[in-house]
Amino acid sequence: MVKKYNEIKVKSADKIKIAFNEFYSGKDKVVIICHGIKQYKDSPIFIRMAREFEDDYDVINMDLRGHGQSEGRCTLTSLEVQDLKAVVDYARQRYKKVGVIGFSLGAATTILEAVHYKNIDSIILVSPFTKITKVNLRFWEKEALLTVKEHLNDWNLKVKIGNVFLSKQNPIDVIDKIAPTPILFLHGTNDWVIDPSHSQELYEKARQPKELILFENAVHSERLYKEFPEKFSEVCLKWLGETM
Repeated sequence: MVKKYNEIKVKSADKIKIAFNEFYSGKDKVVIICHGIKQYKDSPIFIRMAREFEDDYDVINMDLRGHGQSEGRCTLTSLEVQDLKAVVDYARQRYKKVGVIGFSLGAATTILEAVHYKNIDSIILVSPFTKITKVNLRFWEKEALLTVKEHLNDWNLKVKIGNVFLSKQNPIDVIDKIAPTPILFLHGTNDWVIDPSHSQELYEKARQPKELILFENAVHSERLYKEFPEKFSEVCLKWLGETM
């Protein structure tokens, strides 16, 4: 069981306070969970996920800017790289190995951070997009309506949106520069927000070591874990155990 639960804030390079929970039990390896839009570190999904991973790793659940208890405003990947870097820098001072699981917006942020700073030992990308301008958002599909209905308790409805027109790098343009850091891509076949073809394109362009796993009938992002918790945890823990 987790012996300590630390609520911590660090400053990004542009002086934004970024909040995170550190589930601390004295391990020498840590997994950072970087959420998607409208999610937050205290979401029941991510609290449960931290508990699932605690036997093998310490876990950090973070709030990207504009979400949860972090300052600033969401810029849809333009500035979020600085948030993740600040948390990884903190982890690097305390742990021998650092892995990151990024979900959707957090997955794109993880790609860009890893390209620029080469400071992550193992990466898991859940429902990543190639370019934010190609995000699908097929609201008319049945899965969309069910997700919205069932997911309200997990969402942070107080997201602060900033200048979304700031320049952005496209994950598809830089994914090949992450190597030799190992990357695992996870995607639901019924994802109505980001089609699984995004992960397939990213996987094809990424260099080894890499792996792509599709979750049949699963939808978007953290829903992979909510709907298939045993499979999700098994896949992630196997990957992390082999790569860091």
